[in-house]
Amino acid sequence: IVFKDRQISYDNLNQSANQVAHGLTKLDVQPQDRILFLDVNNDRFYEVAIGSSRIGAVIVPIHAKFVLNEILPIIQDSQAKVLFIGRVFYTAIGEQLQALLGDTFTIICTDEQYEIWRDHQSINPNDYQQDTREICLQLYTSGTTGVSKGVELCSLSLFHTALDAKQNHGLSPLAQFHSEDHVLLSLPHAHIAGSLAGLFALYLG
Repeated sequence: IVFKDRQISYDNLNQSANQVAHGLTKLDVQPQDRILFLDVNNDRFYEVAIGSSRIGAVIVPIHAKFVLNEILPIIQDSQAKVLFIGRVFYTAIGEQLQALLGDTFTIICTDEQYEIWRDHQSINPNDYQQDTREICLQLYTSGTTGVSKGVELCSLSLFHTALDAKQNHGLSPLAQFHSEDHVLLSLPHAHIAGSLAGLFALYLG
């Protein structure tokens, strides 16, 4: 992964994901609990998404253009315990969220605060065995016809679609991905194409 001046190898990503998994466990995150991510596209999303999956938790990316009254229903509906948030978003709404949700709701900024939190955790893998039918990603609609609605996706259905397209030369752009390609991702992680394209590209190497 390349993001601005950061370059993350697969080994680094694996280590960071393990650290995120251990850190979330210390925050009493249980399998199938929801983990929120509110930020512009960046490399931290993949560390948090993969780390969450390693303890059976579900990553819930929130669209970066959503405002507070659109974000609150998502937090309440998902019953999430933890929010990873970009510094610019925390400056705008972080204190309001903390006041509304109380001290039992953990907010971690994705800047130096995240790095300090992550780097205090063990790099060793955990022993959780994920069922491919468990939910691993939850996306929310734009809410143009009312309150945003959550869509739950399991890893089996998520990657089966991409693998099927690739193996059968389907029309999906994912069918054109190869291990030597570079993928420039502009779609938001909160969009199915954005989250799936990034994760599938990593899967292919």
